[in-house]
Amino acid sequence: MSANTLAVANTTATPNGTIIHAGNTATITDATGGVWGINSSGIVTFNGVPDLATFGVAAIGISNGNIYQINTANACFEKVISPWTQVTTSPMLRANVTVTYYFG
Repeated sequence: MSANTLAVANTTATPNGTIIHAGNTATITDATGGVWGINSSGIVTFNGVPDLATFGVAAIGISNGNIYQINTANACFEKVISPWTQVTTSPMLRANVTVTYYFG
């Protein structure tokens, strides 16, 4: 590789509509290559680092590039930059979302 060549990782985002439930090691990859998961304590992780603003997370999902989480109190939040924003309408709350499960 020459000094003027930039190595770029090949990142494939997780398919739109994917929802992952707590209790497995599956992850979601966003369009920037960020990797989202739920640890054994029910906390969202981003690139392996726990996001301590979250707790009791039941599921995370991706829709149109946005990351959502639903907690055990059925409150839904969207991660837009920072912080998590509670939302009352979410693709994760609609019955017509196509759900794909990835199990790690």
